[in-house]
Amino acid sequence: MAEGTAAAAAVSLEAAVADLCDHLTDDAAARDRLGGVPLGARQRIRQGGLLSLSIPVPWGGGGWSWSRLSSLVRRIARLDSSVAHLLSYHYLGLTIPVIFGEGDLAETHLRATAAGHLFWCNALNPLDRRSRLRRDGDGWRLEGSKSFCSGSVDSDVIPTTAILEDTGEVVIVILPTASAGVKVIDDWDNIGQRQTSSGTVQFEQVAVRSDQILFPVRQGATPFSTIRTLLAQLNLANLYLGLAEGALKEACERFHERHGPSGGLGDGTGAVLARDRFARLWVPLQAADAHYERSLVRLEHCWNLGRGLTPVERGDCAIAIAVTKVLASEVALAVGSALFDRVGARYTHAALGLDRYWRNARTLSLHDPLDVKLQEIGDHVLNGQHPRPDFYS
Repeated sequence: MAEGTAAAAAVSLEAAVADLCDHLTDDAAARDRLGGVPLGARQRIRQGGLLSLSIPVPWGGGGWSWSRLSSLVRRIARLDSSVAHLLSYHYLGLTIPVIFGEGDLAETHLRATAAGHLFWCNALNPLDRRSRLRRDGDGWRLEGSKSFCSGSVDSDVIPTTAILEDTGEVVIVILPTASAGVKVIDDWDNIGQRQTSSGTVQFEQVAVRSDQILFPVRQGATPFSTIRTLLAQLNLANLYLGLAEGALKEACERFHERHGPSGGLGDGTGAVLARDRFARLWVPLQAADAHYERSLVRLEHCWNLGRGLTPVERGDCAIAIAVTKVLASEVALAVGSALFDRVGARYTHAALGLDRYWRNARTLSLHDPLDVKLQEIGDHVLNGQHPRPDFYS
């Protein structure tokens, strides 16, 4: 009976994912031009049970590994990197109470998320230090604002960082987005990742309970307490690779659309050049993907070690992910640009939106500059040093 139930659930989930992918395929270019909030995709994610996949089974979730979650995010990113961004950052958000919470806080949050199909956003942005948390009687008040708050519009839960007014300590606050005083502003209008709702959130005298505050600094700088950074960095690499794979697939389809199923070029010089050009996109993509898989295995191992993770294991994983991110971002930018050389001028027509692959990759590449990653890698090569753990390394 249990096996039958599990099989039925798997079929239902695959149907939900297929429905989401069909939806994303239908109007990707048009939605990119429109920008705004992908409410149709978000509704399918909620109703399809995708929000609870990373949550342990005993707490009402799917108990998926990072490897399985990664495959799902990649599948979506090939079609729409904005929606993949939203879902993957939801999964990253769910790690916050697991890593930083004490007692049964993680179970409380994750059970509520699974039961209520709650969509988490990301308003941490530690570089934006405008939010302050101050004492107010037996509770606290949050005041300020955050920029680059991915997934904030139509979200249910908003984790954010703030500065304790009396000590200057950085804390994490987890709030219902519907809390009085939380104002989500739909002001994201950038050239790429246009449907990630990565705009501004304002906090106006928001009442905060003590059980909604996490104190990561007070836990000490243990290797596991910094693992979310590695998860986030490898997630970006996964989005890059999804973009590159999606761009290459569309370039092949458009090439055949123009030249016929067999390329229409025979075995002449044109055919040789076309094969060479596509091979030069595919080969570095395969190399980046192979390195991604190695880094994913390493990261999964570090996650499973939990509090037993050592500084050396964490450092080796950080370097592997830095290399992966450099490779993945470079190949995404290269394929997103070079696809036009493969398909020709007619495919620069704005309605086709083929430039969205490059625009999305370029926007993501500014999250934290690759120059920093190269410095970390170079320091490791020259001096054997691991990156100092922070919000981006």
